[in-house]
Amino acid sequence: MSDNQSWNSSGSEEDLEHREDYGHPVGVVEFSGVLSKWTNYIHGWQDRWVVLKNNTLSYYKSQDETEYGCRGSLCLSKAVIT
Repeated sequence: MSDNQSWNSSGSEEDLEHREDYGHPVGVVEFSGVLSKWTNYIHGWQDRWVVLKNNTLSYYKSQDETEYGCRGSLCLSKAVIT
């Protein structure tokens, strides 16, 4: 996503059931990719594989390690993203 773009969603069930965006069918949508995360242990930015699905953002050490379970997750259902 470029600097002048933003993503905004209430994360409500209504968003999934009643909208069709960008030609995608209504239903569960999953986004995944690499984000950088600040780590105090190494004192720097480390790439992590993240997955956004069902209003939950989960992160993994790498894409190869997704089968071992996530290292952390956040429920975004009540989050306000600006």
